[in-house]
Amino acid sequence: MEETASGDTCQNLCEKANEDVISELRDDILCYMLSFLPTKSAVATSILSTRWRNLWKSVTILDIYDGISGFFCIICVPYDHRYRKKLTIDTPNLEFLKLVDFASEELSMKRADSLLQADLCFGYHADAFNVGIEEYANMVVQFYRQISGVKTLSLSNFNIETLLGAAVSKFPCLGNLPTFRNLIHLEVLVFDAYVWILPEILQCTSNLEVFVFILDEDAYDWNWCAPHSVPQCLSSCLQVIEFNDFEGVSGETEMVEYFLRNALVLKKMTITYLTDLKTSEVDVLKRLSTCPKGSDACHIVIIPEHETTEVANRRRACSRRLATENY
Repeated sequence: MEETASGDTCQNLCEKANEDVISELRDDILCYMLSFLPTKSAVATSILSTRWRNLWKSVTILDIYDGISGFFCIICVPYDHRYRKKLTIDTPNLEFLKLVDFASEELSMKRADSLLQADLCFGYHADAFNVGIEEYANMVVQFYRQISGVKTLSLSNFNIETLLGAAVSKFPCLGNLPTFRNLIHLEVLVFDAYVWILPEILQCTSNLEVFVFILDEDAYDWNWCAPHSVPQCLSSCLQVIEFNDFEGVSGETEMVEYFLRNALVLKKMTITYLTDLKTSEVDVLKRLSTCPKGSDACHIVIIPEHETTEVANRRRACSRRLATENY
């Protein structure tokens, strides 16, 4: 009897081991599991069975990244001008989009009904593309219009460089930017030469509450030119400003003072400085403490970069975005 019972137990264990437990899960649980995979891997699951064929389409997180090596190949080998690289995103259930794209000459978002957060990094390269800077910039503006309902947005310097390149070419793309009425959190990574565009971008964020600014760590001394008009969000709703990679050059301090003077409901200004701060922490604090503030409730916090892991994580992310800049 014992041998029979033992044999039955082994047989049951073997049968359970061969069961497809994952496929027994509900679709919403499977989609949640797929959301942790790169989009390419999630799509690959469609070959598992009929049930899995369209399951990935309900995943609410989309991470499209073809790798920098593909971008280098476009630059280094003769470009076939007979074909345009086109990317169309049609994902009505998508909630988070992270897009790194240096290849697409045509980019569009058909439906973004559920999109809440977008992290964008794409730019124009004259040697690789078969379209002019004006046409590409117009496409970028249209893409912004298609995602203008997001609540959180991250922009890289490549996005901004594209718009400025078109502006220099007399293409009025900056004035065509949409109003992000739902946007409450904006993060911008920018080179020092492009900081003047920040007020232009902030003019499009009428309900912004949190503004995170990351300056290229290799920035040189530069001057801040205050805009003639103050963005609406500064006087009505902007409560938190984070200034990362602060080096203490005159332009940075002048820009911080501009925000302190004009942000009328600001509650907290956090400045994270690099270890090679060009001006002492005491001198920075002294200057900012005497700067007239638009909000009496504003609290200024100045901390070294190594004291916050969050900024370190952002730096690593930014480094990946800037990886192509040296090529």
